[in-house]
Amino acid sequence: MTESRRDAPNSPSACPLHSEAVPLYGDALRGDTHELWELMRKRFGGIAPVEVEPGVAAWLMLGYSEHLQVLRDQHLFSHDGRIWRELKEGRITPEAGTYPVFAHRPNALHSDGAEHQRLRGALVDSYDGSAQSRLRVDIEDLANALIDRFAARGEADLIAEYAGRIPLLAVNRMLGQDDRHGHYLCDLMVELWNGNGEAANAANEKMVGYLVDLVDRKRGEPGDDITSRLIAHPAGLTDEEVVQQVMLTIAAAHDPTANLIGNALRLLLTEQEMRMAVAGAQLRVDEAIDQVLWRDPPFQTLAGRYARRDTEVAGYRIREGDCLISGFAAANNDPLLFDGGGTHASARSSGNRAHLAWGVGPHRCPAQKIGHHMAAVSIETLVFRLSDMRLSVPERDLRWRPSLFIRGLERLPVVFTPQEVPDAASGDPTWPQSNPSSSTPAPETPKDRRPDSANSGLWSRLSSLVRSWRGL
Repeated sequence: MTESRRDAPNSPSACPLHSEAVPLYGDALRGDTHELWELMRKRFGGIAPVEVEPGVAAWLMLGYSEHLQVLRDQHLFSHDGRIWRELKEGRITPEAGTYPVFAHRPNALHSDGAEHQRLRGALVDSYDGSAQSRLRVDIEDLANALIDRFAARGEADLIAEYAGRIPLLAVNRMLGQDDRHGHYLCDLMVELWNGNGEAANAANEKMVGYLVDLVDRKRGEPGDDITSRLIAHPAGLTDEEVVQQVMLTIAAAHDPTANLIGNALRLLLTEQEMRMAVAGAQLRVDEAIDQVLWRDPPFQTLAGRYARRDTEVAGYRIREGDCLISGFAAANNDPLLFDGGGTHASARSSGNRAHLAWGVGPHRCPAQKIGHHMAAVSIETLVFRLSDMRLSVPERDLRWRPSLFIRGLERLPVVFTPQEVPDAASGDPTWPQSNPSSSTPAPETPKDRRPDSANSGLWSRLSSLVRSWRGL
């Protein structure tokens, strides 16, 4: 299939993409993935053959320069998974667990050329209409309301009760929805992450209805929000395209931003030097976030780019249709980024943002400023409110989710001095009384209208997508 220029004879059995592929599923992902990336780098160099499922191979980019080569060249490397060799030759099918991660969708992430520019332009313009000052007020408001829910207990799981909820609640406001809808959306996403069988499928169907109804209502009652701006954009997006861009926004805001917040809080709780630097104003919170994006980016890998024709990367021959997966965590820790004294590039200048966590090239994340700002304000608010919080378990007991794609903790339990909270905080019916669950009542909207067959089919594998990201 694909031969290495290093020592591969002209034999199919010598093809490294399959014969030497390193499994990246199941038990292989339990443990410290940073060690795994470095072992692969020592064995293969800047790019390594991997299996995302048994018999389903791809290339994982490990080097910083290799990422720049591939991600900047949209003429040679496409974002359209329909040309993937493994798909065309039947080694991966829609029934496979990781298929939704690679499957093509008509949104800005999975398009190229003029179509990508049209869809991305609409997204960028809709985001730019969101005032940063209003976003900060919204996040502070949401953060304080979430903290009020557990402040009196003196303990919390900062993933389930804080970091895992605030990004969706904030984005929901940006979409033009009220907070009651936001909690409903949070609950649906949790069911999609954790549900099995009928429960996940039911949550998926509700999500479809939620988004279809959102676009339908905003066409009739536009406002100053992302959804309305997408609908009114000169690019002339169809309802389906608006739904797709909204879903892309939700997906990008939910788990990646939640894990960015969670990973930053972990470092502040476990590394005294960083905590003291932030407390002493020697390191701003947004600078600390950049360090997290260098060291523990929330997407440690991301699929994918597909070779439009035969080429070469890192000394390996890449065949037309081969998939190249971005390995952001490995690339950000490439030994080439260290100087002779062992100092990493991120430490050589304050707020260095040359990391790859937001991507690079034409597909660089259009919402990076929003995500960075959202994480910074969420962390600042929590640290201000709970200044004495500390881990309630030994650091060694913290567990990373066993996912190829996501770098995030399963839990982040902390304790702190209990605080008195206003009585109104416990009596507000728009805020659920417990952790996310299906018990939160659905908001009263006409969303019980069943989605049409086209949209239903389009999103039928949404639950599989989010579960694949999480490694379930």
